[in-house]
Amino acid sequence: MINVTIYLKKEQNPKELIQLLLKDKLIASASIDKNNISYNLMEDILSEEAYDVITALSKASLFNAIVAAVEKKLGKKLILTPLQLLVPTDFLIIP
Repeated sequence: MINVTIYLKKEQNPKELIQLLLKDKLIASASIDKNNISYNLMEDILSEEAYDVITALSKASLFNAIVAAVEKKLGKKLILTPLQLLVPTDFLIIP
């Protein structure tokens, strides 16, 4: 099992993406973190950008399909990261 983290720019709709991924059975569940602030330092200049962040639970074997579905819906300029869960997941109901 993995948690997939997807960073969306403010003009992108996280709820629509979650609905698509759930409908296609690519994820089991998801949450949205609105207005997540990201800071970067480039050439000694601090920049700040707000994102909506989706955290979704899925099977590791579906990660490439999730990437393909997200890129098809929103384009290739996205940040997607998988994080493997290292705890027992017997209590989870996965479709």
